[in-house]
Amino acid sequence: MRSIALTAAAMAIAAGLVGLTGCEEHSSKAIRSAPEHLHAALSGDIDQQAVLAGCYAKTGGCLGIPPDPAIACAWRGVRLASEDPGLSLADTEAFTAACEAPEESFHQRASIALIDLGARIYNRRLGDVGEMAARIDPRAVLYPSIDQVRDRVNQALSRSGESERLPRFAARRPGQGDGAVNWSSCAATICLEGLTPSFGGGVIGYRVTVRPSAASPARGAGLAGKLAAAALEAPAATDALAAAPARQLALGPVCWVKGLGEGGLTYAGALRAPCPAAPPWDGR
Repeated sequence: MRSIALTAAAMAIAAGLVGLTGCEEHSSKAIRSAPEHLHAALSGDIDQQAVLAGCYAKTGGCLGIPPDPAIACAWRGVRLASEDPGLSLADTEAFTAACEAPEESFHQRASIALIDLGARIYNRRLGDVGEMAARIDPRAVLYPSIDQVRDRVNQALSRSGESERLPRFAARRPGQGDGAVNWSSCAATICLEGLTPSFGGGVIGYRVTVRPSAASPARGAGLAGKLAAAALEAPAATDALAAAPARQLALGPVCWVKGLGEGGLTYAGALRAPCPAAPPWDGR
């Protein structure tokens, strides 16, 4: 009887996902009648994936979508698998909260949906909900998204009277592996580099590098520290980092770093405390 019940449950999930598949086929009539956020979520829009997760999470969440917390969990996982620069630690926490039900039936249904949707949207094989949750360590990342870091650095550049602005990160196709995701955004003399998890939100670490310019050859260290601190909205860290005799300084949950590179380049950045034995980005 148990195997029959599980088979029936699997068939029900498959039927639901077949319905979702119709939204992927651009010639399908299902697109014309499906909610716009459903089509966008299946096309990889992470904002609409969050909306859809909310639709399934509770009664009355969205017109025409009955509540199904297991599918809400799956959509939260799909969002975390996007490797998007807009993912923050809050997205990881939303996935954890949505997937915490202990029932085996919940776990199976959520996992089947997560694996199926991951393959359809990203052409990527994800693990079950338990496997993907095991890859998350909220204590290993800083809370903002890498996009928030870039935006805050640009705001600090504006406040400092600097004309340069960091451009948007280049688009990255999800599913290139299970390692950390590298990000880079550079203007003429200022660059932002960062690392984010391949599954989950937040920032593993980032650094801002500044090259001296002909107009301001001594601006590097002070500006790098100011920009790095602005990324976490911690202006007081600028002076603390400048005064620190070592290249690393732990302040609460943050390990602040600073250093020198070739050609007069200076950098400052942050990662999750505690500070590592060897300063990051040495020799780079």
